Amino acid sequence: MSDILDYLRRNPAIGNITAIAVIGFIDAVQVLIACAVIFSFVPIVPADFVHRLFPVYLPEVRPEREMGLYRLFVLAAIAIQAVRVFILRRRINEQRLWASLLPYAMVMGFWVFVEAFASFKVLLWGNPIWARVLLYGSLVMAFLSRVFWPELGHWGRMVRARWAGMEALPWPLAWDLGFLGLVFALLWPVDFGNVLGRMFSRDAFYHLDSMLMAPGWAHLTGLVLNRDITSEYSTALPVIVSELCRPMGGFDYPTAVKFIMTTVLLYYAGLYIFVRQWLNSALLAAFAVLLAIKLQLFHWGVAPLVWQYPSATPFRHWPDVIFFFCVWRHVQTFKQLWLWAAAVTVGFALAWMVDAGVYMLAAFLVYAAVFGHQQRWTLGRVGAFSAQMLVVSLAVALAILAIIGQGSVFQADFWRNTFEFAGLFTQGWGALPMTEGLKDRQFFAFIMGFIIPVLYAFTLILTGALLWLRKINYKNVFAVVLCVYGLGLYHYFIHRSGVNSYYAVCVPLVLVICFWLGKGLRPFKTGMRRTCAGALAMSTLCALATSYLFTYYPNIFNLAGFDWRLEKHLYEEGFAGDLNSDADFIKQRTAPRERVALISSFEVRILMLADRRPFFYYFPLMESAHMQAAEVRGTYLHTYGRLQKTVRQLEEAPPAYIFVEKKLLNQKVQTGLGALLDYVNTHYVLQAQGKYLAAFKHKS
Repeated sequence: MSDILDYLRRNPAIGNITAIAVIGFIDAVQVLIACAVIFSFVPIVPADFVHRLFPVYLPEVRPEREMGLYRLFVLAAIAIQAVRVFILRRRINEQRLWASLLPYAMVMGFWVFVEAFASFKVLLWGNPIWARVLLYGSLVMAFLSRVFWPELGHWGRMVRARWAGMEALPWPLAWDLGFLGLVFALLWPVDFGNVLGRMFSRDAFYHLDSMLMAPGWAHLTGLVLNRDITSEYSTALPVIVSELCRPMGGFDYPTAVKFIMTTVLLYYAGLYIFVRQWLNSALLAAFAVLLAIKLQLFHWGVAPLVWQYPSATPFRHWPDVIFFFCVWRHVQTFKQLWLWAAAVTVGFALAWMVDAGVYMLAAFLVYAAVFGHQQRWTLGRVGAFSAQMLVVSLAVALAILAIIGQGSVFQADFWRNTFEFAGLFTQGWGALPMTEGLKDRQFFAFIMGFIIPVLYAFTLILTGALLWLRKINYKNVFAVVLCVYGLGLYHYFIHRSGVNSYYAVCVPLVLVICFWLGKGLRPFKTGMRRTCAGALAMSTLCALATSYLFTYYPNIFNLAGFDWRLEKHLYEEGFAGDLNSDADFIKQRTAPRERVALISSFEVRILMLADRRPFFYYFPLMESAHMQAAEVRGTYLHTYGRLQKTVRQLEEAPPAYIFVEKKLLNQKVQTGLGALLDYVNTHYVLQAQGKYLAAFKHKS
């Protein structure tokens, strides 16, 4: 490398001509894009020979201007290079000519990049409005930059001098509030009906029902989760959310979705505040939050809208940001208060979502061990201290579950039921190989699936070894905590290696990236560090704002200009109001506190409208499909054991009525649902029919 630099110093003309050639190429590309845009408004007149073709050959004629544009680009590059070399011929041997050309090359290169990016989006997504505005705007800005280049250079020097001289961002509180306001504007929908309409039309609330609505409603009717009724994701989560929703207007679908979105917004606000304190950089904190939002909420695995998959959002693991803050404060102060706070947070996380809680507990115990080593404790004392933290965390989790479970935590059936669904997954249910991305041509996802654990493991072993040998500052221990937690969460992807799985647990990855960015930027001066961090934040914001799913997101921007009225109408007519008559149909035949046996799509919604308790342990029993659909979607009776448990319920306490969705009566279902319907037909007789439901009365 030094030989090359010495050669260029002895021959400055080579470096200068290279710089001129780069600028010439940039200008030629800009000429090409500008001409392509101009000619896109000029229709192509077919050649005369087209009129002499037989009609069968007309589809083969596709006139284009690509040949002319290709020649224009080549000639423009040659001409611009020749003119610029001629004008600068007397300065070709100057040592620093290339340096004087560098600002112009950077500015024009930036505008060409924006123009090329906008052109790519225009071609890829069918000429969206926002991409055209970006393309035309960048062309205008490039033209103005050329016309006012002297003034632009003067302003740039003024801004750069002031930027480099600032010790910190001006008005830090205004910056913080402004950024959090931006996050709110990015994620909060203008009309919740649009969100509910999309969730209903695309997912029929399938994931929301199983995670929250079904167990939440069962709890509010007096049933105990994982004793009287199943709760596949968590015992505590539905209870806490349903109780908190009651004073917010009642526990229903709009309120639940608003609660989830509010939790996610608060999570990202907390993440911003934490990273700002951890790395002492508002711009890196902004980068971290924007990158987390981009990766977690706007990727193809959650298309078309992330809120239909609540478990793929920070709603799943939100206590971790409190855990991060507590551990970091202990790293800074060594006050025992923060360790106790971290232990309580871990205990709550165990009750909230057991998998995230277990991995958080593992990270906490590793931190406790490293802290003991840093304090030069004996191995026995380190073990005793770690055991103390473990006991506190488990005690908090058990206390929460005991209150929620009304004493059922002391019964073996409760724990069997709690881990039944997780047991299916550990035995291979829903498993996908890590090569799944290759089959779907998701090459980036496939590569990232392997890079992420490598980054975690490398950071862990490098930082851990340096800490153990006391070669680096103890504050770097936080990277170890992040890596242990991230490697634990990554089980979610290793088991089910879908394109959405590693994005759902990407927050530790984002923080590890920020950790290394902080290390990499440290040698630079304050102005350069701030410039790099600001460029990263702005680039991530642009990547987020121009991603396809974000342009169709129902926020205040709605860049794609999508009309949500059809999906909103479908929700209002097909869900919010369409099921009332069947709810009344059930109310007429059952008592207020009676547990109702219902085999239908939208069981949760119908029973909420009827104000009745669910009968079946597996609730919902059906995977909801639109009532107007020709067939049902599926059932939660995945195993023979589940079917037997359901039939045993009917035999031990047979309900007077069983309500069945009418389209099931004429379908041959081969799964456990078919056997359940056979039982109904054997022991019950059709008594009445509603709009979508049929009432079967027990024969005895």
